[in-house]
Amino acid sequence: MQKKAIILLVTLSFLAISSLLILKSLTLSEKYVQKVNAEHHQTQVFLLIKNFQDELFKIFKQKNIYDEFLKNDTECFSMPLSFNYILSNLQVCKYQDKININKFFTNNDSAIKEFSPIFDEYNLNIYTFNNSVKQSKFKSISSSKELDSLFKMYTKKLSQNRENNNDLLQLQNRFSFFTFSSKNRFIRVFLKFQLEDEKFSSNFILNTNYEKQEVIDFEFSYK
Repeated sequence: MQKKAIILLVTLSFLAISSLLILKSLTLSEKYVQKVNAEHHQTQVFLLIKNFQDELFKIFKQKNIYDEFLKNDTECFSMPLSFNYILSNLQVCKYQDKININKFFTNNDSAIKEFSPIFDEYNLNIYTFNNSVKQSKFKSISSSKELDSLFKMYTKKLSQNRENNNDLLQLQNRFSFFTFSSKNRFIRVFLKFQLEDEKFSSNFILNTNYEKQEVIDFEFSYK
């Protein structure tokens, strides 16, 4: 692993640990309250996620850090951490160029012609997929959740179990819902927290471009 990649890993580790300390401090202060409800815990975790996003922006907007991350053979940095009763896992991954699924909505005939070879690679029918696009409620796809829903429709039309069909999963992984350009500096982030008996998870894409930093495709779950 290159020196700058090691520096990145250490920096992210300190970020995670400091954020966990903040979360523990917030949680301990609530011990003075008789009952802490789930909504309050969710608010704490949202603040923690926002803190992660801000710090990751600061780290990856540095060109040398982002470039070294892309050059490194490792696809993801993963850091499981624990502090007393708080468990956490931070994973930062490369985000490679993908095909924009929305071409099926904006220029249908062109999309079929352009993407037919890709479907053929997996022996899957693009016309069946196109029917799913036409029959869906979507005018465009704007999140991974919507993309997943569209492919579930396609799976039903094929009468196949997607979880048992690796070709379908690989095909879906070739698509995204936005256009990748050389100016974009994307990373994919996965966060998991366990606070006592409550589990929180979030994943999102960060565009760490110098001029326009943004959070894309934010998902959050709690149980």
